[in-house]
Amino acid sequence: MVTHRAALPGHDASAWDALVGSYREGSTEALRGLALRGLVRLAGEENARPDSKLMDRYRQLLADARGDADLRLILGTLGSAAHPDALQLALPLLANAGVRPEAEVAVKKIAESIKAQHPQAAQEALQRIQAKP
Repeated sequence: MVTHRAALPGHDASAWDALVGSYREGSTEALRGLALRGLVRLAGEENARPDSKLMDRYRQLLADARGDADLRLILGTLGSAAHPDALQLALPLLANAGVRPEAEVAVKKIAESIKAQHPQAAQEALQRIQAKP
């Protein structure tokens, strides 16, 4: 049986802050990896209601990423955030050969999800995918 729990005010923020601390200062790569997966899950749960706070969280995750594996995990969830700022976060990663395939998927998904409200941004993003890296 699958249950869905409602977001609890404050619960999300305290969990986020604790996980960020573990991700940044984790004593082992295993602990860092677990913290990142938790952070990405929390961010992903908010993708249905993307706002500036969520985009700030994605900015933080991308800034703290320590390699392509981290970036790939973040991009996998960022692609489901239907927000024009999500495009601005994903587009620069097209230049990173190590994550370009994941960045392309994220950009395509975001562009598709925002094209009705932001047609120009979506079109420009899709054109960037066609450009040579």
